Parts: sequence; C-alpha cells; structure tokens
Amino acid sequence: MVGPMRESTECRTWPFEASYDDVDIHWPLAHLGLARAYAVQQDITSARRAYQDLFTLWKNADTDTPALKQAKAEYAKLQ
Repeated sequence: MVGPMRESTECRTWPFEASYDDVDIHWPLAHLGLARAYAVQQDITSARRAYQDLFTLWKNADTDTPALKQAKAEYAKLQ
C-alpha cells in the first residue's frame, strides 16, 4: 500500500506490535508504589508482600539500580 491508506494501516497496527519488553519497567514500579502506599497506611503485612513481589520481579536486575536500592532500604525499615 502507498499513500494515506498505508499510513492509516500502520497507525492501527502499531499498538499490537509492541512487545512486553517495551513496558517492562512499569510493572515492577507499580509494585513499588503499592508497597509504599501500604507502608503509609501502616499495613505492614501487605507492604512486605508487595516489596517481596517487587524483588521477585527484579531478581535479575542490576543491583545498582537506584529504585531497587531505595526499595531495599525501605523494606529493611519495615522489619
């Protein structure tokens, strides 16, 4: 296809071509936000579980990742 028809087809199919890797960072950060929200509400059991889920998701992450370092420090304060 050429011209406007080709462009409109590309616009429609593009979202379906995105892979999970393109949004991979959002899922662990959602767990971090959830853990922090539970901690603020003093729901320590749920906060620990959310932090543990985060650590499971990021088990292969670089240990120098700032968000991961901060999450580990926050988790240590819960215990």
